Amino acid sequence: MAVLSIGRRNALPSPPDRYEQSYMAQLVDALRAAINHKMDNQSAVSFFYLQSDGGKVFRVSVSDSGVLSATQVVAKDGNETEVP
Repeated sequence: MAVLSIGRRNALPSPPDRYEQSYMAQLVDALRAAINHKMDNQSAVSFFYLQSDGGKVFRVSVSDSGVLSATQVVAKDGNETEVP
């Protein structure tokens, strides 16, 4: 059976020409796996970097209350340094 890709790790089986119970079970399992993977705490990160159109780099993080913060950073001697 052929598969349709959803993201890098999951794939959905291509539908058959007519209804098949086994296909529906496969489809539900594939969807569960895709959703569960997206909500996995082990794949979450505490911060990430974004680069602006102008080339500045920002470290983006979130507090326990859900507040996002962005701090401009530069690389200095192989280490991250905040820009005052």
